[in-house]
Amino acid sequence: MIKSETMNREKVFSLYLLFVSLLGMFFAFIVTFRFGAGLATDGARYLSTAESLIHGKGFVEYLGVPLTQFPPVYSIIIAIIGWSTRADVFFIAQYLNIVTFGLTIWLAGKFFRKIFPENLLYAYIGSVLFVTSLSLLRMASNILSDLMFLALTIAFLILATNFVENPSRKNLLALGSLCAVSPLLR
Repeated sequence: MIKSETMNREKVFSLYLLFVSLLGMFFAFIVTFRFGAGLATDGARYLSTAESLIHGKGFVEYLGVPLTQFPPVYSIIIAIIGWSTRADVFFIAQYLNIVTFGLTIWLAGKFFRKIFPENLLYAYIGSVLFVTSLSLLRMASNILSDLMFLALTIAFLILATNFVENPSRKNLLALGSLCAVSPLLR
């Protein structure tokens, strides 16, 4: 009986996380729908580098110089999606951030659930704070790698918790891989 009740709670929480993640994505879509995502110098460098990668020119930004001051992973992700879909890099980055916002909310909910196993209410409140955060919504509505880095940071916290609970090679490898990729993103 208790196991069935626990499974139902987890199922309801998973559906809730899906709902708030989609709600956050909807908020980010509404903010960027009319005029597109915000674009500062950093974002322009990421996009121009992605465009250069798509056209086989390498890691070159809009000034014609190599991309050396910014990490390459965000541009690489945009370029891979752009190359495979033939979509505009600006469009890709806008929707990549919308999806990343939903992923960040979902990961935050999972993390709160993991660190507060006895109190499900904290996980509900924590994920709602993420979906209603104006700072995170601003991140999601601008073309920058910050939101994706935040998602990786939360994933790191989840993996670190897994490693503390079960110090296996698999958990250590997952944690190490994430630590190796993160500096290449932000």
